[in-house]
Amino acid sequence: MKIHAFVKERIDAMAAAPAMWAATREGFAMQLVVLLECLGDAEALERLVSGAFECQGSMILGLKDELDETFAAKAILVTRTRLERVAEPVTCGDCGVSEGELHEPGCDMERCPFCGGQLLGCRCDTKHFYPAYADSWRRDAPREDSMPTETESAHARGCARDGCPECSALVLSGKTSGLPVRVYYHGLPAAEEAEWDAILDKKGRVPWISYPNMCRRCGACWPGMFRVPDEEWERYVEPAMRARMLCEPCWDWIKGRIDGAAARRKELRQ
Repeated sequence: MKIHAFVKERIDAMAAAPAMWAATREGFAMQLVVLLECLGDAEALERLVSGAFECQGSMILGLKDELDETFAAKAILVTRTRLERVAEPVTCGDCGVSEGELHEPGCDMERCPFCGGQLLGCRCDTKHFYPAYADSWRRDAPREDSMPTETESAHARGCARDGCPECSALVLSGKTSGLPVRVYYHGLPAAEEAEWDAILDKKGRVPWISYPNMCRRCGACWPGMFRVPDEEWERYVEPAMRARMLCEPCWDWIKGRIDGAAARRKELRQ
């Protein structure tokens, strides 16, 4: 079984470098415990708990003992999904290349090696050839008077004259974000596109690797999305974690722990 073999490899790695793995979150260890019990590998389970994770063993088992059946079932499911994704390469959803390969030209999943953004939309190519280019309009809603009018755009799109006074006035007005009219409406010329491709090749294109969304608490990959009222999220999730992602089982667990602790404090005060 591929998943089982991968689990064994991870446990061997943990045992070989315990110092490196000491800081590993208990969530992944907890998921391995659940998975190994599901697979019936008592020897591997014993090695995990008493070996590389000896300092965390009681904590891991304590967490597992508190899981209800629903949480345990979901933990097994997300663990299998996570290990399958880690063990097997994932293809790009747009151009179809396998992890580690370079994207096909024009793939909207390729990242820019200069800014890290989406290569098709980051505009690093435009900024390279036209340093005066200002793309603030992409971040903020532009004022109506800062954009070309329909009449100006209709003329500029079809104009092929060098030194056209109407086009020059449009550039000087700042409505083309510092770009020549032809570039503003039609993109970079073919020669500049070819030069930019050579620059990317020299810099080194970014290979395709899938970096999944992960639950901040247990490490589950691609957790299902769910809705929570803002005031409820702020009540249960500490400020530093509010911009992170949680899987629904961990969300339910956090709520249960906090509510349970609050109820116990209330009983002690009575």
